[in-house]
Amino acid sequence: MNVKYVRKSVSLALAVIAVLVAAIIFAMPSYAENLSPGLYSVKVVPVYNNPDTGKAEDVGQNPGIGQMMVEAQVQNAGYIEVYEDGSMYLNTRWNLAEPTIYAGFATSSDGSKTWQQRQFDVTRQVEAGNYEFAGNNFDAVVTDFRLPIGSANDTIRCTNWVDAMARECIWYCYLTDIRPGVDDTWNIVKKPNMADYTNNLSDSKSVETEEKTVSNKDEEKEEEIPEKEEDKKEKKDNEKKKIILKLLKK
Repeated sequence: MNVKYVRKSVSLALAVIAVLVAAIIFAMPSYAENLSPGLYSVKVVPVYNNPDTGKAEDVGQNPGIGQMMVEAQVQNAGYIEVYEDGSMYLNTRWNLAEPTIYAGFATSSDGSKTWQQRQFDVTRQVEAGNYEFAGNNFDAVVTDFRLPIGSANDTIRCTNWVDAMARECIWYCYLTDIRPGVDDTWNIVKKPNMADYTNNLSDSKSVETEEKTVSNKDEEKEEEIPEKEEDKKEKKDNEKKKIILKLLKK
């Protein structure tokens, strides 16, 4: 037997197999597009910048503070419903959503080239105690929304009115970690945790800069009579609240 012929034949066969495997891989739909009818838990990932373009559409154009805000607004818990006819619905949970909240959703299946406005239903609202934000106490109303989506690969554009900014805010969500069934991440309703957001906002460089400026001005105006420690602490807390609210309105 001709050894060169055998080697050539084996090489050709391996090349054909590699091409076939590659073709199969590229032809296979993603897991998210090949779901059987049923319920699937998902992780809802909120992002300030559009995940397809990397750009912010929100008028604030502040990714640092914006990302902290959307993470405080949207809980990761969620699930999708998949039906025989191919229709699909997302159930997502928002914090700080009062019954009169102005909310909006749109989805894109082509990398944010085109958008489809989506009608939604409020399926549940739960009073989950209260939370503290910028030194004020608020009722913690957690709201569940249900909206149609084209696929679990969609980019979801979210809008809502934020009173602290007196304007509409825009951000995005996408879905990951798809798994069968609806688990406790959705079944157990958690109240908003604004402490981390407030602390992170206070620690930002912009806040530090403004605090330093305010502090210097206060020192210049300070009277000869020393202030009590309690008064100093109260003044500093009030300054911090004003700074946070000022940043939110940007």
